[in-house]
Amino acid sequence: MNLNSNGEMASGELFLTSRSAVECYQHCHRKRLINYHIGEGHLGIVPVRRNINLLTGIAVHKGVETLLQIAKNEKPVTSSILERALEEVKQWYVVEATTAFVGGPGTSTKEQQIWTIAEQRALIEALIRLWFEVEYPRIVNRFQILHTESEMTVDLGNKILLCSRVDAIFKSKTSKEIYNYSLKTGKSWSDQLAQSFAVNLQTLTEIAAVNRNMQMHVTGTSFCHLIKGKREENKDRGVYMTKHPFIYGYRKGGLNGISYAHSFWFPNPMNESGKGRLGKGWEPFHVWSKKDGYEGGVKQWVSDIFSGKIQPEYPLPDLIKNWCIVPVEHFRDANEVNSAIGEIEFQERTIFHHLYKTGSLSRYETFPMYREGCYWPTPCEYLPLCHGVEPYSNEVSNPDIAADPIGSGRYEIRVPHHELIVEG
Repeated sequence: MNLNSNGEMASGELFLTSRSAVECYQHCHRKRLINYHIGEGHLGIVPVRRNINLLTGIAVHKGVETLLQIAKNEKPVTSSILERALEEVKQWYVVEATTAFVGGPGTSTKEQQIWTIAEQRALIEALIRLWFEVEYPRIVNRFQILHTESEMTVDLGNKILLCSRVDAIFKSKTSKEIYNYSLKTGKSWSDQLAQSFAVNLQTLTEIAAVNRNMQMHVTGTSFCHLIKGKREENKDRGVYMTKHPFIYGYRKGGLNGISYAHSFWFPNPMNESGKGRLGKGWEPFHVWSKKDGYEGGVKQWVSDIFSGKIQPEYPLPDLIKNWCIVPVEHFRDANEVNSAIGEIEFQERTIFHHLYKTGSLSRYETFPMYREGCYWPTPCEYLPLCHGVEPYSNEVSNPDIAADPIGSGRYEIRVPHHELIVEG
């Protein structure tokens, strides 16, 4: 973004926003200012260390995008194609994670970094394999894949464009109806989350983008939620572990060899609680370890789960529904879409006016803090700038970080992920 000598937006420049930026402003005005507008080029600043959850989600999206792109060309995704795609995305992840390191609880030491990167690499592979076993057949049987990762904009007027990227666009093979596809990765699932996705902003902005750019009428959005599991501290090992049955398991030695299980608790209708649990002698282990993991690693572990070789008393459908959730399609009507775009237009026009018409970057007038969100749902990455304390530890941070975020080495200029913003 180029400004003239008066601090105003230069002639011919466009104000580019996105659904993420819109929601960021709604959560905390100050975070929107820091994340999207300060710094060189008015692109905003972000922590140098990559957010562990975000980086894992990006990697899973990359892998799935590769497979969808192949299927879009009406070519079957063979086992060799799957393995090649997995290897590429795991290599990408390791490079990204080791270049700047990952940030979050349990990542402060070198040992914790090594553990976390290895674990998340295994989790990425497991989630993509899970998607391939469950979602891929459903998609190719039901839909024609029209587009993947389509970049579009919605013109909000006054030189303001809303950038949008849809994971994929499908056409039903029977009804010929158009559906947007949205892949999500999250740590857990609940009825509250299910209800929130039924009214969320993303489906509305993506429907508007497809309808206006591709002259299509989107009937609804098809979601797939891949559950990563919660990262919890293991004090004995001094690391955080993401408990997921596709990368962690249990084993027990016996006269007939080693028995394996993917879950400590399992359905048992004979018990009053409806649950059963593993007995004595079962020990937890991590599947991906080359030294003492499962022979064949994550690939063989996932295959053996789906074949029923591992813990057959746990019905596979009961297991899958907890980790790969595919709800019924969400439908939004034209009034909802138009109302949401109208609200975004008003909000972004207000921000645009304060930033690039008046040249004001006033933190107090336009971008106040929303302090209730500083520690919820997780500590904000900008706590050192706003409150002078470190995320997670809450220790007093070096004042040089707030005085010069880029020079301190803790933050860097944000790299936009929307193509139009990058080209601009």
